[in-house]
Amino acid sequence: MKSTIADIGENKRKLNIELLEDDFEKDLVAFVTEAAKTVELPGFRKGKVPPKHLRSKIGEEQLREDTLSRALPKYIQEAIEEEGLDAIAIIDVKILSQSPVTFEAEIEIRPEPELRGYESLKITVPPVLPTEEELKEIENNYLKSFGELSEVSRSAIKGDHLTIDLHSTFNGQEVEGMNVSDYVYELGGQSPIEEMEKELTGAKVGDILEFNASHPQEEGNMRVKVLVKKISENKLPELTDDLAKKISEFDTVDEMRQDLKVQVTASKRNSILQLTQERIVQELLKLISIPIPEAMMQNEVESIKSRLPEQQQNDPHIHEHATNTIKIDLAIRAVIRQENLELEEAELNEAVAQIEDQIRLITESNNQNNAKNKSQNSRQNHKQANKQTPTDLKPDISIISKNLLQQKAMEWLIEHAQITDENNIPVKAEDIKPPPKLEETEALEGAVEAKEATENSEAEEKIAPEEQSEKSQKPEVVESTEKI
Repeated sequence: MKSTIADIGENKRKLNIELLEDDFEKDLVAFVTEAAKTVELPGFRKGKVPPKHLRSKIGEEQLREDTLSRALPKYIQEAIEEEGLDAIAIIDVKILSQSPVTFEAEIEIRPEPELRGYESLKITVPPVLPTEEELKEIENNYLKSFGELSEVSRSAIKGDHLTIDLHSTFNGQEVEGMNVSDYVYELGGQSPIEEMEKELTGAKVGDILEFNASHPQEEGNMRVKVLVKKISENKLPELTDDLAKKISEFDTVDEMRQDLKVQVTASKRNSILQLTQERIVQELLKLISIPIPEAMMQNEVESIKSRLPEQQQNDPHIHEHATNTIKIDLAIRAVIRQENLELEEAELNEAVAQIEDQIRLITESNNQNNAKNKSQNSRQNHKQANKQTPTDLKPDISIISKNLLQQKAMEWLIEHAQITDENNIPVKAEDIKPPPKLEETEALEGAVEAKEATENSEAEEKIAPEEQSEKSQKPEVVESTEKI
């Protein structure tokens, strides 16, 4: 195959392709051989027509035309790959000659916008380290099942257990499962009615509350009536070493709290990492302002719809979602291109090996199910299991490479972003990489405290002399710095 390429406009290229006769002859012979297996001609049994006889019967000109029509997409794809084009659509194809076979193909390629301003995105995230209040709340959750309920006469607050009568109607009919007497509801816990939390906070015994609430299964609101009959406070026990043994795998309170801090910190790092990625995506969207090619938009909309149930096919947000998806893809590709990000062979091999292991495990699991079904003489289940066995699955190297490069680009963006928490304390990329070990948690905590100490020291230097004098005369208060 010989091919030349010409630039015919923004994001458009024209390929001029000439096939070598020997290559085309191979495809022609393969086409005739395959057709001979199914065609019926007088004097021959079905599938027994000699290819040479069929070739003579069809005629050389018609045969070349049929072969080219059948193999044309393959030839165009080969030329696209040979020229290194990132094609998104084939606009037009013109056959110029049958012998030798030459044709033109107009191709639309993916835009490659120049991205600016991505080198140091400014991102704000919540504090990485858990506060004492957060740790205490989680610790209290462990203790709830060991608490004692004690009736109180005050207004209801979070954590209280309210005994209520619940009555709900929808279009004049009682809602199944939403009408019950002496129902105990924990304020701050899970509720079958989303609006109940807000309505019951601050309620008192004897209050009758009426409000509208979303129906859990139907469109529209149901009418809810609640009678507050009793409010009980859950008095939590003191956490001791003996209790720690019952509610955890640890022998002492200190060990339990240390592990709790590690687990909560790891969880916060995970959530903050995800939040950082989401906010970087939002910032990247602001940097892409090029028009989206119609072919890309159409392909993405169809892709989104293929994953949606029928009743959501006309969702008005599909077009917006498709636009954002394309813009983010273009932005990430620009980062990869402009920063010359590449994959190491070892990285790709490791990822491929992991996916191959997953496929192997799935295959082994399905094979075990097949054997079990066969032993139970369940023919129908055996057939179904065979359909689900991914024996022919293989890792798609191109998709794996794309995903790994996108991951590299996101890591690069996080490394170079200016990330601060809500207290204006800088957050390093390694501070949000899970999972942390205990010593890493303590080192991170020490760095935050050092930063705060430096800021406090600088602030004191700026205090007016009279204020500094008054401050020096006040008695020094020593506070415990020990944390859970």
